Amino acid sequence: MPLSGLCRAGDLAAQRGRCTGLLQVAAGAIPSVLGSRQPVIRRADLGDKGTYYRAQIPFQNQSEASEFCSSLKAAGGQCVVQKN
Repeated sequence: MPLSGLCRAGDLAAQRGRCTGLLQVAAGAIPSVLGSRQPVIRRADLGDKGTYYRAQIPFQNQSEASEFCSSLKAAGGQCVVQKN
């Protein structure tokens, strides 16, 4: 599913400089909430702060992303809803 134009629940995990192991961290965070959703890795160049890699879950609309984030936070995870 292309990310362009989709709302997404973002920053399940973030790491500066390299993305090695990031999917494993994101997928292992709270598997009962993630279910069959597959995190994708996106590169974010933050200028002087460096390059970060973020594990994110794409959604079709902001409502779905917000509901997912609420569930993840209730289970002790971290999540931010972002829009492309």
